Amino acid sequence: MTEEKKRKPQVFLSFAQEDKRIAQRIAEALRSSGARVLDDAWELASGDSLQSRVAKSIAASDYLVVLLSTHSVQSRWVQYELQGALLSEMNDRAITVIPVLVDHVTVPSSLRDRLYLDLTKDEESGITQLLRQLSAAPDIDFSLLNYSSFESLVDALLIELGFETTRLNLPGSKDFGFDFSATFRDTDPFGNEQMTDWLVECKLYKQERVSVTLLQKLFAILSATSRQGHALVVTNGRLTSVARNFIADSNKKTGRPLRVIDGNELTALLLKHPRLIEEFFPQGAR
Repeated sequence: MTEEKKRKPQVFLSFAQEDKRIAQRIAEALRSSGARVLDDAWELASGDSLQSRVAKSIAASDYLVVLLSTHSVQSRWVQYELQGALLSEMNDRAITVIPVLVDHVTVPSSLRDRLYLDLTKDEESGITQLLRQLSAAPDIDFSLLNYSSFESLVDALLIELGFETTRLNLPGSKDFGFDFSATFRDTDPFGNEQMTDWLVECKLYKQERVSVTLLQKLFAILSATSRQGHALVVTNGRLTSVARNFIADSNKKTGRPLRVIDGNELTALLLKHPRLIEEFFPQGAR
């Protein structure tokens, strides 16, 4: 393994002061595992701007671990830290946000589309799972994959998330249209089964950013198809703020929703499924 892959992750820990006990326990566990942890405990030199210092610390981190509790969801300071991290993500900074429930609260709307860790039932096992996820993070190297293995990774991940998948035999090259369809079965509040159909496209990028041109092409294909339901793009690339705005505007105009899981979110999803990391990134397995 290269020196870069051996590098331990840098973690910014965001929490309300009322949750300092559990925050310190998590920070100590992370530091014992080799991670560098930044939190509210460091001292400021005379004349330093606290807001500027925190913004720089978040931007320099690999992961933002947000402790969610009745105190933190109401904390203006935690909300500032969270907004800063999400803004950094939109500006193409490689920061993965990991929400951690330490109390029974409603997850903030800005985090509802993310998988999170739950420490409310078993604090010890929850911390162990967090350590296991972050220790596996350096093994995720999408440059080790070719198109076929990346598509298989996405397929396996969707199955782990509860989807039923079917490969699509579309004409032209493997990059034409969508790669496979996926169905998610659930029950409504009255106990009736409901299904959501998705068309799925996998895009493995050598460059880092997802192009708006690709998104335009997929919206055109989605609008032309007679299949109803949603569309999903899974990529190792990162969404820029321009791409995110384009998706939001196009979803409103077309009424055919397109969901994009970019490299940051894909990494966060894989951290919840270490078996897939071991299977698809054996070169990095420790």
